[in-house]
Amino acid sequence: SQVSFEHSDSLEPVAEAIGAKLQETGLFTRDVGAGIASSPALRNATFAQDVLDGRNSEAIELTPDRVVVLRVKERILAAVRPLAEVRSQIETQLRHEAAESAAKEQAKALFARFQQPGATLADVAKADNLIVQKTKPFGRDSSEIPQELLIAAFHMPRPAAGQTGKQLTSLANGDQVILHLFSVEDGDAAVVDAKEKDAVREYLGRSKGQSEFTGLVRQLKADGDVKIKESQE
Repeated sequence: SQVSFEHSDSLEPVAEAIGAKLQETGLFTRDVGAGIASSPALRNATFAQDVLDGRNSEAIELTPDRVVVLRVKERILAAVRPLAEVRSQIETQLRHEAAESAAKEQAKALFARFQQPGATLADVAKADNLIVQKTKPFGRDSSEIPQELLIAAFHMPRPAAGQTGKQLTSLANGDQVILHLFSVEDGDAAVVDAKEKDAVREYLGRSKGQSEFTGLVRQLKADGDVKIKESQE
């Protein structure tokens, strides 16, 4: 957004402009992250050079109704460590990978059985001594559902009339989850405050403008002979 671009060294003006609360993630890599950092789009944006240089990111669309702007608070550069120092970690990682691989195979077999006509998730889970957790209806901003499951659930297709949705999802920590979606209820736009609608509409418009402007600047730098003189202050 324009606010994010004008105040590229802080997210506070952006949060104030749309009435949002600043949140922090744990450390994550280009390939792996937990919670909101499980989104590849967010991780890719985090490692963009402008963001690594200390600027706010462009608006990142996690879902059609959820957009975030981020900045890097802490960065730990990759480095080679002595084998003796990491031996136990490597052994633990190998055991974790073996367990994760076994869990994936088990989950695939469970999901295949669940997709058979007449099969229920409860029966499939019981056969392997697993537990089915049921939820109440929830929205995109629910704090009771883990972020990764929220993103996965809201990316599932709407079930056709008389049918339900089924999906096998891998979490960042290696856990395997089978989602069973019974129905989708459309939100009521009438209950959203008019000021909030206007703020989101303006934010998205500015975000698009910033994205186009950033792309233009990059193209000009690529095509032209540009020299940037550092301030002497």
